[in-house]
Amino acid sequence: MKKKGRKIILWLSMVMISFLFLYPLLWMVLTSLKTKEDVMINPFGLPVEWMFSNYADAFTTFDFPRFFLNSVVYTAGTILLTIFCAIMFAYAVARMRFKLSSFMVNLLQVGMIVPVFVIVLSLFSLMGDLGVRNTYQGMIMLYTASALPISVIIFTGYFRSLPFELEEAAYMDGCGVFRTFFKIMVPMVAPAVTTVVIVVFMNYSWNEFSLAYLLIDSQNMRSLPISLNYFTSLRGTDWGLLGATMVMISAPAVLLNIVCGEKIEDALTATSALK
Repeated sequence: MKKKGRKIILWLSMVMISFLFLYPLLWMVLTSLKTKEDVMINPFGLPVEWMFSNYADAFTTFDFPRFFLNSVVYTAGTILLTIFCAIMFAYAVARMRFKLSSFMVNLLQVGMIVPVFVIVLSLFSLMGDLGVRNTYQGMIMLYTASALPISVIIFTGYFRSLPFELEEAAYMDGCGVFRTFFKIMVPMVAPAVTTVVIVVFMNYSWNEFSLAYLLIDSQNMRSLPISLNYFTSLRGTDWGLLGATMVMISAPAVLLNIVCGEKIEDALTATSALK
């Protein structure tokens, strides 16, 4: 009986904790289905009138397709460029012996220490001089530079865990450096690729706010997070439309968590351990 009572208490505790974590998401969904007056009078209850039209209104008023496309381009470009640069750099410093390999890794890690706000004025000036302000390529390069340190560290750890006999066997079979890299080594670090994709998506591109807010001043180039900020200032009291917009913005991240829950847990564990 005591064991059964403990199981019941444990089960109830887990249900309560799960509810506490899920309630903000539930509240956001319920808010998205309320009128402006209903939100002010009844902020935590069920909607008196279910306003599914809020989603259609937000989609048109918020110019959601344009901002969604901008975020997709920023995110996809950042992920692809980060993986391409980080995996090749990590392979070089982890598998090839040369004098400056450790120094280069340590130098790259400085990027994880320096706060971005310390260099934001320099970035603003540099992007203007290069003519890449308010452009896709400018923000993708900036996001990639931000994501490179942690991505290189993740790839380097995976590459160093692989035996050198893999490459020796490939060289004996006539493979060159590039063929060995792309045909043998890259498939071996597929879990690291998944980890980097999740980390870059969650922390450096889709949800990124500070750099985009400070460095993008063209309305047509705004990403979803900063567009939501301007939307709030323009329609600050219309919480129903704001809630619907927040639901649409959060949907990709929520789906990613549902589909890749275990991978995200591994990614967070890896980044926490590295930090």
